[in-house]
Amino acid sequence: SWTIGILGAVGLFVSVAVHELGHAYAGIRYGIKTESITLWILGGLASFESIPKEWDRELVIALAGPAASVLVAVVCTVALQLTPAGLPVVVFTLGFLTTLNVVLTVFNLLPAFPMDGGRVLRALLARNRPYASATRIAARVGTIFAFVFIALGVLGFQIILLLVGLFIYFAATGESRTVVLEELLE
Repeated sequence: SWTIGILGAVGLFVSVAVHELGHAYAGIRYGIKTESITLWILGGLASFESIPKEWDRELVIALAGPAASVLVAVVCTVALQLTPAGLPVVVFTLGFLTTLNVVLTVFNLLPAFPMDGGRVLRALLARNRPYASATRIAARVGTIFAFVFIALGVLGFQIILLLVGLFIYFAATGESRTVVLEELLE
């Protein structure tokens, strides 16, 4: 059980790192430097020197992380198919990592701004409305998700959901305020 736990934890860490590196790689394609990648208990965060205001660039960068997670899931699935059944620890770990990366992809694509799905929502909204307006709408949707996560966390005694909800709430409202302030200053 210790071996599976260690392999699972390292696999989770690597999976989140690859996800964030997907965002960083997409940013590099548009000449946007990644200042840092932070990995922590609730996931990861690629910090860029600037967020692109062009909707199509933000869309590609937002989708690059989930695409990297799908790629990791595919690699783990192929490795799982090639692994002999006589190696149960390896089989279990690869199955766990496949499932983990699929869940990571689906969860990140929820339109809970500022998660990847929320950034996709903002990018799609910004196609035909001002960037600040698209950000406000995406932040409102993110706030709704935050309250749902907080409620589920409190009702189900799930500290992780509560923390995710609080993170989404503060990040969504903070980024929305920053974008509105930048628009006013312009």
